[in-house]
Amino acid sequence: MKLSELLKGFEIKNFREVEVTGITYDSRKVERGYLFAALRGEKADGHDFIREAEERGAVALLVERDVDTTLPYGITPDSRASLSLISDRFYASPSRDLFVVGITGTNGKTTTSFMVHRILSSRGDEGGLLGTIEYVFPGHALKAERTTPEAPDLHRYLREILDRGGKFAVMEVSSHSLVLHRVDHIDFDVAVFTNLTRDHLDYHKTIENYREAKLKLFQKIAGDKTAIINIDDPNSSYFLEAAMGRKITYGITRHADLTAEILRSDIRGLEIKVAGLFRGNLKLSMPGEHNAYNALAALAVGFVAGLTFEECGAALAGLKGVPGRFEALAPQGLPFQVIVDYAHSPDALKNLLTSVRKLNPRRIITVFGAGGDRDRGKRPLMAQVVEELSDYAVVTSDNPRSEDPLAIIEDIKKGFRGINYIVIPDREEAIYWAIGQAGPGDVVVIAGKGHENYIEIKGVRYPFSDRKVALEAIRKRLP
Repeated sequence: MKLSELLKGFEIKNFREVEVTGITYDSRKVERGYLFAALRGEKADGHDFIREAEERGAVALLVERDVDTTLPYGITPDSRASLSLISDRFYASPSRDLFVVGITGTNGKTTTSFMVHRILSSRGDEGGLLGTIEYVFPGHALKAERTTPEAPDLHRYLREILDRGGKFAVMEVSSHSLVLHRVDHIDFDVAVFTNLTRDHLDYHKTIENYREAKLKLFQKIAGDKTAIINIDDPNSSYFLEAAMGRKITYGITRHADLTAEILRSDIRGLEIKVAGLFRGNLKLSMPGEHNAYNALAALAVGFVAGLTFEECGAALAGLKGVPGRFEALAPQGLPFQVIVDYAHSPDALKNLLTSVRKLNPRRIITVFGAGGDRDRGKRPLMAQVVEELSDYAVVTSDNPRSEDPLAIIEDIKKGFRGINYIVIPDREEAIYWAIGQAGPGDVVVIAGKGHENYIEIKGVRYPFSDRKVALEAIRKRLP
């Protein structure tokens, strides 16, 4: 694309017409012909890497101030917001030609996105899935780098979905991506709100700021667009007010457009009775009563997309689970259960352990920790939840990042009131210990990392998988 077309409306210094062949915000990924966008971050300023971008072949820049360069550059008061605009231009607005579903909330985004993708694929249409675990395209998939990609990557992925014959895209939309303008120019057809509880306050500072970030997605919903909202969440009124388009509510405890009654809940899954916009019984092979909410949200998307209840139900019945989300490890002959889950906030732990408690285990042994460089205030709250809903707790490390793991553990310990816990800082050792203590009828819950295949210490990611370690420990317990 010609630079004059890409930066139309911008003040351009050193202008000369050049052909732009790509856009990036990472100077290490600049190739010959690229435009480099200098973004200001919490730890680094992209303006400091302009020289590197030039050396790698950049032909133009997007900056927030005058810079010393011979390259043509566009000046903007906000590089992130402008990067969204030019990314949409460069990739020819792919979201306008796709049925785009954005899912936001503290918990349930990943599972709901998998359910929605499954439903929308059930008639034979191909599409994409962009979320915490993976980026799925027609014909192949990539491991996810972050929940919601930066604007150039996001628009490039949507263009690939479209060019590969995709009809839809399902996206997890993080609060960070909304504040940092990554999705400003995404044409969402449906926005889903799952719930809102304490998380990411290291970034947003207050729960009100966190909620305002989430609301930005629903402020994009107007006209023939649809907002799907969990009416049971105490914050639902804010989201109902923010959306100006069609609104569909779902819930279990309050009157809603789509409701569910839980008929069966055990380690094999759920059976729920659905009423409202859809009617009938739905069987899920995914345990955990919180999945009733995720299923309702997905059913609502299916309704908007014109699918029948029977089509949606068949699609969800075939979904066996989501990696690291209430993932039960149950080799034959094991007299106890082991569950791996991504829960890493007080409310997520509460939902997880409440669902486990309803399985009527003899004991619940919970292995958990808290991530470093994140909201310190939630650490003792997590301990309180685990102590209340578990019989025994094993406190360990969970991505300490730049912090001292023992200091994080001390923060967690402040939430305990009793003595039914043990501290084992080494996560592998902690998992082995918990599984070694389990007896018939017990459930060992390993919380915090879920699908992650690394543990981050001092800026280095070392290979580590809760699932893999747990299976190794289980094998040593089997006769």
